[in-house]
Amino acid sequence: MRIIIQPPVESRPGNTLTPPLIISLRGTWVSPTEERLGADINSYWGFVSVVSEDGLSALAPPSTSLLSGTLADSVHEARLTEAEGDVGHLAFQNLALNQPGRFRLRISLLQMPGIQADPPTGGFGPPGVRNIASVLSHVIHVRNNALVPQLGSHHRNMLKSLRARGLDINHDEGEI
Repeated sequence: MRIIIQPPVESRPGNTLTPPLIISLRGTWVSPTEERLGADINSYWGFVSVVSEDGLSALAPPSTSLLSGTLADSVHEARLTEAEGDVGHLAFQNLALNQPGRFRLRISLLQMPGIQADPPTGGFGPPGVRNIASVLSHVIHVRNNALVPQLGSHHRNMLKSLRARGLDINHDEGEI
């Protein structure tokens, strides 16, 4: 699990973070347990939260006003011709940090299997949610007089490539 498109290093409060945050998922996660993506890719979801600059304190949640936008995404399966070995992607679009400060975004990959008959605990019901892996963005400095970054050619090319692979990224074609 790795961030292939980071959010900008600075932003103004309430401005959409451009480019969008994009996560790539490999067949084997780089984690102590070497977790593998299961056959049911539809049971995997990514969630974004805000943490302190040092990555140790969760800020949103519990705050509901600090971060807005697309905070959850299901894994989008990569096409079979994927050269880099990616098996899926997560795209977090329209994210905005709404208060000044220095923050990081934490992206957590969770497995949420559907309801199944006779789960390990017995009976009928959901087997539970597992946190598979997490990754932190770089620090984002949110301030009123921040420079608004332009989408560079590298990011435009990366977004075009991801669109060609089937990832639905909702950006105006004029920007890409």
